[in-house]
Amino acid sequence: MICNRRGFLSGRISVSIIAAILTVLISVALHGVSIAGTARAFNPSDRYVINLDSYERPVDPSVLPEYEVFERYLLYSTVYKEGGKTWYRLRLGFFPSSDAAQKIIDSLKGTFPTAWVARVSRKEVEMSRGLSFAPAKRRRDALTGVPSSGIAAVDGQGRKDAKAPEPAPAQRPLTQEERMALLMDEAETAMKNNDLDRAIRLYENILSYPEHRYWQDAQELLGLARERKGEKERAAAEYKVYLALFPKGEGAQRVRQRLEVLVTAQAKPMEKLTRAKVEKKETEVFGSFSQFYYRNENRTEEAGRTIYRSAVSNSLDLNVKSRTDKYDARAALNGGYEFNLLKDTKNETQLNQLYLDLSSRGRQAAGRVGRQSLSTGGVLGRFDGALVSYQVFRQVRANLVAGYPVQSVVLHSFKANKYFYGINFDLGTYAGSWDFNAFLIEQMADGMLDRRATGGEARYFRPNGSFFSLVDYDLSYDVLNTALATGTLTFDNNTTINLSADYRKSPVLTTTNALQGQTADSLSGLRSTMSEDAVRSLARDRTAISRTYTLGVTKPLNEKFQVSSDVTMSNLSATPASGGIEAVHETGNEYSFSAQIVGSSLVKDGDTAILGLRYSDASTSDTISLSLNTRYPVERDFRVNPRLRLDYSKRASNDSTLYKVAPSLRVEYYWKRFLSVEFEGGGEWTYEWVADQKNIIKDYFIVAGYRLDF
Repeated sequence: MICNRRGFLSGRISVSIIAAILTVLISVALHGVSIAGTARAFNPSDRYVINLDSYERPVDPSVLPEYEVFERYLLYSTVYKEGGKTWYRLRLGFFPSSDAAQKIIDSLKGTFPTAWVARVSRKEVEMSRGLSFAPAKRRRDALTGVPSSGIAAVDGQGRKDAKAPEPAPAQRPLTQEERMALLMDEAETAMKNNDLDRAIRLYENILSYPEHRYWQDAQELLGLARERKGEKERAAAEYKVYLALFPKGEGAQRVRQRLEVLVTAQAKPMEKLTRAKVEKKETEVFGSFSQFYYRNENRTEEAGRTIYRSAVSNSLDLNVKSRTDKYDARAALNGGYEFNLLKDTKNETQLNQLYLDLSSRGRQAAGRVGRQSLSTGGVLGRFDGALVSYQVFRQVRANLVAGYPVQSVVLHSFKANKYFYGINFDLGTYAGSWDFNAFLIEQMADGMLDRRATGGEARYFRPNGSFFSLVDYDLSYDVLNTALATGTLTFDNNTTINLSADYRKSPVLTTTNALQGQTADSLSGLRSTMSEDAVRSLARDRTAISRTYTLGVTKPLNEKFQVSSDVTMSNLSATPASGGIEAVHETGNEYSFSAQIVGSSLVKDGDTAILGLRYSDASTSDTISLSLNTRYPVERDFRVNPRLRLDYSKRASNDSTLYKVAPSLRVEYYWKRFLSVEFEGGGEWTYEWVADQKNIIKDYFIVAGYRLDF
């Protein structure tokens, strides 16, 4: 029972604020503690080494994978002759005992499956310094400016297992796959705009994340970006890394040709190259196909069992890229077909993307036509239309965009009653870190002005911090639609602070908002019963204001553990009664506090365990959640992911108490890098007490299927 609710809430708010302050103080207190792996002191009495591999030719250090352990121990090569044949041994040393070496060797088996421990002579120990390689800095270090914790292992299939997981951003509930897709799109735009410095930074960022489907493309494109920038040697080094990780396939053949051209260009005079110039055409087809079965059911004592989803979802992601000396072209298709197994349910065909992209080789002009998504230039997401851009000056690019907003991806739901057009300018990069976008856009719906807005974006990127801001102002309604600012700051000891402030109309103010709660399904239908001014007034009334402020802190404790926490305050304004719709009261300030501790490689190298605690003080209920999320690599290609969440809630509306138990299990198996099989199943059991009455609700779900990459 909740009595004196505001006193109850204020007490919990104080606890949340105090906990957040303590987290910040602890982080500041630990600020001087460095967790970076430092080079181990050289001790001539250590005589044990790891023989990583043996080669018939001298070892090329530029194509070796990047392990942090290569920074902490000595990596060198020796020459060994046996049976008239010369072998070049790659070795890592030195260790005080065989057991000490064996602890390291287990984490390297993915790339060096035949590695073994050997005891060497004192002479080899003394001579090893002259035979050593200077290991390259890891990409994550280059990106963040601080050494990463743990060993980043690259296996024989090009995947990466991070010893310390990437901390989740405080305000971005994106999966890693979604985040990588967004970064790849940004990098592709930067390449089209000939903003090679930004493209290089983005591809390095993408390559700093473990195990994702875009890694191979990013590695190749990083080399291409450096090549176009004129950094021939660095481009060649990136191509060599690609060939070491992905030695087979069409991509390897293409990269090998580029590498040969670079080597030839450095060895021969330019005149010979220009006389022998022949236009080459490269075509690449890649993508994925997946099939998954989804089943969701609900059980209660009153209604018994109800199956509310049973379907087979088929998805296709197809890309065709063509490159010549004059242009780059890309065609993309992303869609799906859901076959419903329940009675009285229709099958659905979905089209998420279908576009053709064409750009000149010098990236001065580019265009894209078809179904696409855009989150800049004032465009509000997915649309059917065209985007044309032209490089006016070195740091100024003009973009024209026009199309029809996509309200549903279901194939037969296209409506042409709403369209938009606009112009925006990409400005930058300035001072090596700043990029801007300024836009003006107008949208019409059923012959009425739906939206006329201006605004811009600002982006700042440095290895130790980043900043993004967005302003969207509606000129026709004379109101601020969106004002967003978010930033991240990383200190020398890897402590990261995230701050964000988000003010926005909810939903974005458009004249179409007037249709909420009305029987008319179009603005023209409303116009038949009321004036245009009345329709616009109704749209204002149906649009609330949302405010959200977040502070988050992440602190690595050592190579195995890191802690993070965040505090969020939000509120949603009231909306008045009008047009037959009742007034909606404001929520007041709502607070949430979360904290988690992340452990990695606790039982086996590559495992992860996340223990989280979250408290929410909302206008409708108070909730405390405890969660445990673990990921265990049984083998290199086989992983299990058990999870458990426990919730306790107090509802203000009916003074009820809820307990929830939600266990689940996810299993993933990867076969030869192009086929993955996944299964996930679980449930959520809810126990609710209202007065003396007890209600039990049980929900279950199953997801099973496969994905084929080609």
